[in-house]
Amino acid sequence: MLDFSRILLLYVYISLCMSGFTLNSGLNRSLLSIITMISWMRVVSYVRIYNQTRYMIRIIIEIFKDMISFLLILAVTSTAFALIFYIAKNDKNDSFTVELIQMYRLDYGDFVDYEGFL
Repeated sequence: MLDFSRILLLYVYISLCMSGFTLNSGLNRSLLSIITMISWMRVVSYVRIYNQTRYMIRIIIEIFKDMISFLLILAVTSTAFALIFYIAKNDKNDSFTVELIQMYRLDYGDFVDYEGFL
């Protein structure tokens, strides 16, 4: 799957560059970044050939699998607390998106700009 997507995205990128598509240079950079990431993921999978690195690559894969459930729980609880703060503050000037961004910042320890909730 990685090989197919890498080759397909590379052909899309080359055809966009050759056709002179410069509508958004950010699109070209984003596409090239994705291609590079997929290529390096493929290189990491080749490293599994060696006995010394096979175990480490397996650990990394298991960590990513476990992170998915943790990030899902974090997203649900962050959204719930953002909704609680939005209702409790009862400020008509702020939108729910502002509270969601504030909760995201609080999740990562940014307590500086948050002057209090009550």
